[in-house]
Amino acid sequence: MSIVPLIVPLFGLAMLGWGIAKTGWPLSVGWQKGVNELTARILVPMLLFTGMYQHGLPKQHAWGILLSFYIALVGLFLLLFVLQRGSRDRASIALAGSFSNLVYVGMPVVNNLFGSQGLAYLFPIVAFHSLVLFALYYSADAWGRADQGPLRQSVFKSLKTPIVLSLMAGLGANLVHLPLPNILLDTLHMGARAALPCALIVMGASLAGISFQQVKWRMLLILVAKLLLLPGLVLITSHFIFAMPILMTRVLVVMASCPVGINAYVVVRSNGGNAQTVSSAIVMSSWLSLLAWPFWLWVVQSLPLTH
Repeated sequence: MSIVPLIVPLFGLAMLGWGIAKTGWPLSVGWQKGVNELTARILVPMLLFTGMYQHGLPKQHAWGILLSFYIALVGLFLLLFVLQRGSRDRASIALAGSFSNLVYVGMPVVNNLFGSQGLAYLFPIVAFHSLVLFALYYSADAWGRADQGPLRQSVFKSLKTPIVLSLMAGLGANLVHLPLPNILLDTLHMGARAALPCALIVMGASLAGISFQQVKWRMLLILVAKLLLLPGLVLITSHFIFAMPILMTRVLVVMASCPVGINAYVVVRSNGGNAQTVSSAIVMSSWLSLLAWPFWLWVVQSLPLTH
């Protein structure tokens, strides 16, 4: 079955956000900030908490999921960092080439393609994604320097985000079998249902504020790493090394082939890195992911999976 009909409506919502941000109609000025904060601080944490509370960690292959994704992720970051030896932008390129938009793009896509079971495999990855990559970025950027302040600040800031806190709270409640009132759960589920559409609209609006530059080789390196190398490495680790079930492999590969995360641009810009190249890679990878997802799912489908 073609996955295009499942993906196109998601990008339709993203284009709606892009169009509103570009034209300023029909919403008033300042809507984007309000919707973004509502989505990031309330609606998405509701979704993550209820999902983790309901599903917890996968009953099987929990460590396989984490190791399959993060061995590939860390390996790719280090490879990009080494390849850019001598460049002052190598930490920025390494971050952009490995940082996926798992929340605003990955969750809606995985939900549409695989349903709630697929989301259960995504949640553990989301819990550590920003923490791992921002720690790697600041460590790489401070390589050879004594200043480790940004690294410590990033770790503490990542641990205190609503996304991480909601995941940890949901997992803790699941592990201790904490009973929650039905009226509270119903309220959380209502907010959770609004999270993914709002996330897509906010993502599209964010792209409207990101500039695009002429294609240069560093941007091409980011695109190749993000949409080809990372999914390929995740496929190798999940299928050939850890022998994951086919559904888990598909979810992990789809997550790995998500476009470059917008937070990579925010972090690089605030740290004085090559934000222009990263912003262009975000725009291009957002469109090219429409081709990457069907391609990688076809690759996974073509493998002689027997488990």
